[in-house]
Amino acid sequence: MSDSMLSGLGSMAQQSVFQQHMESAAQNRSMTELDALRAGNRGQSADEQRQALREASRQFEAVFLNQMLKAMRETVGDGGLIEKSQGEEVFQGMLDEEWSKALAGRHGSL
Repeated sequence: MSDSMLSGLGSMAQQSVFQQHMESAAQNRSMTELDALRAGNRGQSADEQRQALREASRQFEAVFLNQMLKAMRETVGDGGLIEKSQGEEVFQGMLDEEWSKALAGRHGSL
């Protein structure tokens, strides 16, 4: 085999080892977070757990609504005489995020 092929194989092996290491680290991190959540719930009363679950649900709903608003905006064509600037797009994203936070947890939501 040529030197370039051997170095290519070595590089692929290194990438594979690196990928396995990253996956293992991510799995360990998620297990550590899960263990911390389990330990944290032991000291909480049922009302505190319910309140924490309600807050987590509200945050999840806000993320869901933000994704929905973003998808809805993508379906509307860009019309008009003036082209949208990057600043306007950033502002629109921030506005959608604030709208989703305001709508989450309201009457009739999750």
